[in-house]
Amino acid sequence: MIIRQGDLVFRKIDEVIAGKSCKKLVVAKGEMSGHAHILLADISTKIYGDKTMFMLTGKAKLVHPDHDTITFSKGTYVVVNEREFDYAGKQMKKVID
Repeated sequence: MIIRQGDLVFRKIDEVIAGKSCKKLVVAKGEMSGHAHILLADISTKIYGDKTMFMLTGKAKLVHPDHDTITFSKGTYVVVNEREFDYAGKQMKKVID
């Protein structure tokens, strides 16, 4: 399963991770706008991980003021920043939101 919001791509994987839990996770901050992609856990859900990989014990919502809200189900997700090739500079660049 692949989910996309702005310059971020989320891929569901079959892994279990542990560590400190939270109810809110800032996945990324926009370099241009300053707006953040924020993962908010439902009341009975815990979030484990960080901005590169996280696991949900239930449902959570990804919110951003410039994009539609996305609902995530239980599982582990890898976060990938979109990249693009700059033909003038002949290099890969991170897409800036």
